[in-house]
Amino acid sequence: RRYIQRILKDDLKASQVKKRKVHTLTTNQAKQRYVRGKKFIKYLSRRKLKFNFTMDETMVPSNEIRGVTKFYYKKEAVVVPDAWKKLPRTNWPKNGMVAMGICWMGKSRIYVVPEETTINADNFITLILKLMFEKDIPRLYGKDAKKVIFHMDSAPAHVAAKTGQWLVDHKFSYIPKQE
Repeated sequence: RRYIQRILKDDLKASQVKKRKVHTLTTNQAKQRYVRGKKFIKYLSRRKLKFNFTMDETMVPSNEIRGVTKFYYKKEAVVVPDAWKKLPRTNWPKNGMVAMGICWMGKSRIYVVPEETTINADNFITLILKLMFEKDIPRLYGKDAKKVIFHMDSAPAHVAAKTGQWLVDHKFSYIPKQE
């Protein structure tokens, strides 16, 4: 093993890079996606595709926001500044949540959720959903805004009864969670 590592390092000048963790599906998740996918296809016809509006949110580490990483690159004969070797401590939040939508006509604004906000149905409706339907969908679709079919993943706040009821009360079409 050491012999091979020495060949890789010294002779081939290869450096070891850590693998990224990736999302893997369990067998049940794969089956669920297959079943739901077949039902979802009916929303992707040529006539309807133009009116599908998909949204999602994600957590963004604050270090990525500021352009700071946990590593640096080093090469022979290049002097690395000391500042590159240190990871600064910050008072920034560890993660920030952002949400955005995309459709045939373009994309929504990026909504930044205030730090330490729990995303439940009430906050999801107030901080993201309501704003998308009041600002982005009318801007993107104009008079055809009522034809939009809203699509979300199966996050708890997205599939909550309160979220579905809000969409129904405001007469917005949406793709429901398929069991």
